Amino acid sequence: LRITIKLASPAVVFPWLCLDGVLAGVVAQKMGLMENDFHPGDELIDIPIPVDMAGCTKPFPACSVALFGGGEHKTIWQKLWRSDERPDEMAHEYGSEIVVKMPMVYRDSPICVAFCRGDKETIEELLSSVDAIGKKRSQGYGMIKDYEVESYEHDYSILGPGGIAMRPIPLEEVKDYDAGEDATGYVGYRPPHWHPARQGECVLPGTKASLRLGD
Repeated sequence: LRITIKLASPAVVFPWLCLDGVLAGVVAQKMGLMENDFHPGDELIDIPIPVDMAGCTKPFPACSVALFGGGEHKTIWQKLWRSDERPDEMAHEYGSEIVVKMPMVYRDSPICVAFCRGDKETIEELLSSVDAIGKKRSQGYGMIKDYEVESYEHDYSILGPGGIAMRPIPLEEVKDYDAGEDATGYVGYRPPHWHPARQGECVLPGTKASLRLGD
């Protein structure tokens, strides 16, 4: 499947947007689970998504990250941080309130595209509940104007043209890859991505790789 999302505003995405995470977020809400309720030390709760699984040792969704066109830009994200939100020693040093300014990367592409293997109708139903993608959605970033889920002649859910990784792939599932700077990293490979049990050393998107499995 090829999923095209048309955007009404720039999206805050860094370093990438995992479509399986977007789908899992909708499923979690339907299960009565809220994003702010979770912490890394919590018990792992399986969140089923309508996407085929790949791999044997560390199964992962056959679903690519979203590909954005357009340019990548940086701006500043600003937040008022009160003393009750940070350690006491910081409050002692900086006072009861400080303004935090951090760099924020956003993309101004009018569309993003992702690929996956899964149930078309269920994916469409889940996406119909998604109003925005990426971070800072409450501030108007990543607003969705429309989307389309369609059959596609090529399967780019895991590897793209030339064997380029289209998503984080656990090293246990990789036969070979082009080593280099930023070729691998310790990241989430399956929803919920924030949970330590779903994180590991992976070949990162954009790295040329071959798989141990027959995908």
